[in-house]
Amino acid sequence: MGTDGFWDVMSNTASCQEISKMAGKTEQEMAESLVAYARGERSPEMCWIMPNKRLASGDDITAMVVSLHKARHSKNPTL
Repeated sequence: MGTDGFWDVMSNTASCQEISKMAGKTEQEMAESLVAYARGERSPEMCWIMPNKRLASGDDITAMVVSLHKARHSKNPTL
């Protein structure tokens, strides 16, 4: 899940591609990585650029990763 600032610059496909590179990370680490990717880095021209060289979001960016696999296989059905 993510805020509009995240989805302004990330497609479903791009999000899935980034998540697929994060095997072994926790959901928290994955969310932090997605936010960092969408935020990008400050360029010499004083704008924010994502790793794919597109302009990053100027909006607030929040992302949350929920493991449906873990929830489905949990012994505590209230999770």
